[in-house]
Amino acid sequence: AFWRGVRRAASRHEWARLTRGYSILCYHQITRTGARRPPHRLAVDQARFRRQLRLLRLAGYRPLSSGRLLAFHDRPDATLPRRSFVLSADDAFAALMDHGNLHPQMFVPTRAVGRLDDAEGMSITTWQRLREFESSGGGVGSHSQVHHPLPELPLEALRSETEVSLADLRQHLADPLPILAYPN
Repeated sequence: AFWRGVRRAASRHEWARLTRGYSILCYHQITRTGARRPPHRLAVDQARFRRQLRLLRLAGYRPLSSGRLLAFHDRPDATLPRRSFVLSADDAFAALMDHGNLHPQMFVPTRAVGRLDDAEGMSITTWQRLREFESSGGGVGSHSQVHHPLPELPLEALRSETEVSLADLRQHLADPLPILAYPN
């Protein structure tokens, strides 16, 4: 009854905006097929990841670019194509590097770029690879500087984690996303 009422009251544009949302597939890691079980619930192995992408394609889903996604949220007149999706990954463990044609979004802890992540035992990708990823169609945004739980930080440290990480992205990349993926 609620949605029937909304449908009657909404203009054609309002209805399209309400019903043509998008899905976000968020990953933490994409591991080698056959590797030990991924440690995170947001992690899958490569074979499962490829199957998920294939199912999206077969079901008629289309990747949504970062620019189109931002425009949708910035402009009340913007709508999206039906069955839009966004691929997203945290920590820049090279998870989506080879899928720039799908316009994925990668969120990086900027101080860790190019280093080994001790907690994960994996290397975080380099600035050069992030530039290549960006030029192939991917978007890169902030995941803070060092991946601290942000609610636990004093205001000045919180400001540094967010502002400096964005400045790092702007220094190293052509067009970083103005989006923060909250760590932890």
